[in-house]
This record gives sequence, C-alpha cells and structure tokens, in this order.
Amino acid sequence: MVEIPFMIIDKKYKRKENEMRKKSNVICPIRENNGITLVALSIYIVAMVIIVALISLLTTYFYGNVVNMSDTTKDITQFDQFNAYMIEETKKIGNRIASLNEEEKVLTFTSGNVYKMEESGIYCNNIRIYQANLDMANSYFFIKQENGKDIVVVSVLTDTSYTRTEEYVMGQTDEEIYETYDNYYNSQTYQKREDGAVIPDGFVASSVPGEETAENGLVIYEGTEAVTEENHEEAMKTRNQYVWIPVKDINSMVMCKSNSEDSVCQLTLEGGILKCKVHESTATDLVGRLYTGNGYRPSDIMDFTQKNQRYSATYREPELLDTDKYNDEFQGGNWKIITIEQLKSDFTEMATSVAKNGGFYIGRYEIGGNGESKKGQKILTGGLFGGENYYGGFSWYGLYMACRNDRLKTRMIWGCQYDQVIKFIGEKAQVEHEDWNLTTSPALSGQNESDKMKNIYDLEGNFSEYTLEADITYDNRIIRGGSYEGKRTASSRIRRDISPSSCYEEYSSRTTFYL
Repeated sequence: MVEIPFMIIDKKYKRKENEMRKKSNVICPIRENNGITLVALSIYIVAMVIIVALISLLTTYFYGNVVNMSDTTKDITQFDQFNAYMIEETKKIGNRIASLNEEEKVLTFTSGNVYKMEESGIYCNNIRIYQANLDMANSYFFIKQENGKDIVVVSVLTDTSYTRTEEYVMGQTDEEIYETYDNYYNSQTYQKREDGAVIPDGFVASSVPGEETAENGLVIYEGTEAVTEENHEEAMKTRNQYVWIPVKDINSMVMCKSNSEDSVCQLTLEGGILKCKVHESTATDLVGRLYTGNGYRPSDIMDFTQKNQRYSATYREPELLDTDKYNDEFQGGNWKIITIEQLKSDFTEMATSVAKNGGFYIGRYEIGGNGESKKGQKILTGGLFGGENYYGGFSWYGLYMACRNDRLKTRMIWGCQYDQVIKFIGEKAQVEHEDWNLTTSPALSGQNESDKMKNIYDLEGNFSEYTLEADITYDNRIIRGGSYEGKRTASSRIRRDISPSSCYEEYSSRTTFYL
C-alpha cells in the first residue's frame, strides 16, 4: 500500500475548492471573522456602563429636584401663612411696635401680640405660624423708618443659599385716624345720638319703650332690622344685645400710675392719645380708678367722689398675676398665654375708646357660648355641673379667652368698668334685695325680671362674675355680684377674690363691647 502524503491531498482539495468558487462565483466568509471579538465585547461593556451611569445620574437629579420642589412648595405655604399674620398685625389701626429685643428675635406690638423666632420657626404668642426648614439662627427682625413710617423688616434664611426678606409698613396711627372728633365717627361709621350714646355699624338701637333711651339704659341689638314691640321677644333670644354705660369724665374711671391724694391725675385726649397732663413720666401708663372703699363688707358703700386711689393698693388693673401662666390642663392647651403687654394694650384701647365716645357697652346678660349675650342662653361658667360644663369655660382663663371675640368686638369686663355700671345704676345697685326671688340653682340668662337694673340682667343673682381686676395680696382675680350658690345674695358692688386657676361652677363673667 502506497501512502500519499497529507500535504499532497490537502493541496489537491484546495485546488478543487478554488475551482468551485470560481465556477459558482460565490464568496464564502472567512472563518476567523465570524462571531464577536474580544475588542468588540470590551467596547460594548464600556458603553453599557456609561449608559447605566447616565441613567442613574439623571434619576438622582430628577428625584432631587422633586424633593427640592416639595421643600420649596412647603416653604412658600408656610411663609404665606406667616405673611398673612404680619399683614393683619401691621395694618391694625393704632397698633404700634412696642419693642424688639437685642437679639432681634422677639418683636412685640402694642396689640399685645408677641412674635418670636425660635429654632423650629416663628411663633405668634404660642402658635407656630412658620415652620422653618433650617435653624433660625441666621434669621431676624429689624425696624427701619421711611417717610415717617415705621417698617418691620423680616429676614428669613429659607435654605443655605437663599434669604427671603419682606417689609411691612405699619398702619395708620391714632393721630392720623382720629385727628378730630368728627373724623373719628365718620371713619368708623358710628352714629352719635343727641343723648350721647354711640350706635356702631351693624347694630340698631331698640325702639321698645324702656329700652330706647340712654337714661334708662339704651339697648342695642346686633343686625339691621328694627327692634319693635312686635318682634321684641324673638330679638331678645336670637340677637346679641348690649347696654350703653355713659362715662361723662374719663378721669372718674381711669388714672395713670402716679395718681395719689396729693397729686391727682388729669387725663385728656391729644391727637387720639389719652394721657395724663400732671405726671409726665407715667402720662400714658394708664390704670383703673377703682372704688374699693375700705374693703368688701356690705357696709362699705362706694364713694364715687374718691380721687386718692393708688396703683400700689391691693386691688388694681391691669396686672399680671403669678398664676397667669400657660397650663394645658385647661381647654387642652387651646387658650393663649396671657402677657402683661396684652393686658396693658387692651386696657389702653378700652380707656381711649371710652374717652372718645363718652361711654361703653356692657353685655346685657352673663356670657354665653362663643361670647354671646342673648336671653335664654346657657351661661358659660368656670366649672362643671354634674360632670358637664355648662358651655366649656373652665376657670378664669377659659372665661377670659371666651370673652375675647373679635367678631363681636368683646372682651372680659374690667373692674373700673364694673364700678361705672354701679355708678350709672345708682343706689339700687349698692344694696341687696331679699325680695327678688333669686334662684338657688343655675338658670338661663335673663329669666328673673326682678334682677334687671337699667336693662342689665342678673347683676345680683344667677352667677357671680369674674373681672380683669386683680387682688395682688392673694394673687387672685376679683368677682362681682351674687350667685345662686348657698342662696347668696350680694349687691353688685361687693368684691371677692377667687383663684383664677380653679374651676368654680357658680362663677361666670360678662363682656364689654369695644367701639
């Protein structure tokens, strides 16, 4: 057997393969170029890594911007809320800047409202009105003046790269609004009657005999429909009512802190500002002139010729007591912190209004729910009846807040106002009446026609009434009048001191209406 060399056979087949390609004119791919090379695979992997990185970067950027948009939207909403508060605050007629602390973090207005910058945001009294994204360390208030106007400037660092600054021009002052007597009434749309009573817009004077004159105790009703004998009973039950208390001389009701037997105050209105002409250093530091006599015994008849009152005496107002502090046991923490600035501002506002108008309005009835003054209403009290609060007052503090109704323009009555009520009524209010058949249990307002003096109900019976007057000796608030409890009948002039933080079911309060 003859062996043919492998090389010869291979060449032979190569020649045949080449001949067949030429004949068929077909080009076959070269075997070593088929599939993916290592270089191509490497390029593919690198490209995929780049694409994944780009997608990751874009995703992070997208979600980051969504979060930033969310934070920005939240900050805008929060600042809008703060802005609304500041606009309302700075546009209040007669409101002024009381103080700004050295750290420029606490701004106080004469309205009594205090704005504080704290770590978590900005607070109005105890209510947070702006929730901060960052620590408020680099945010602050400051005050500037332009064209004779005070301007509150608020600078808030909202994020690490942006500070928001807003300016608020203080509203018109008393001097601008009340330059003349006529301008005051025209600007407030009040009507002053010939008998001295002022009828505020949104109220009508009663046309019912016995209620229509200032001498007998003029009654006004909320609303614009006339009150006549035909609709009188219904109006008493459905519309808020107030009685006009004339005060011919503001000096009989208010003094400054320096009043004494040897140096009696003389208060006058100058450009709408009530001030004392005798004591320059305390000219606008106004306090109540209280007719307390020698005590609160039944024999102590009030002497309205008294002029030697001193603010340092046991009974005084406005005054902040040690017990006037925030305590969330009452009303679940829903009532505000009481400040001396707020009390002073409220008192000055009240006294100035009385001086301008020649009197004030008192609630015809003891206070009802939402601060209302209507006949036949349940009385708001400082305690519980069988475990149920008559209308949710709870202590002096709850009653104090219930009396502060901005829609009705009401506040809790001051002691000096209560004294003026007694003075207006006369001797009848200074003695007790055993024949009035006063109730021995809680009653709805205005049920006893005997217990009505100058058209004001329940001054002697039903519930005793808290005032804003303070007894500094015992750190208590003063109550006036008698109550159903223990068949107690006491004239309206008698003062008793009761702890403001305790809950007593036999005590209520009465509002005054601000003009």
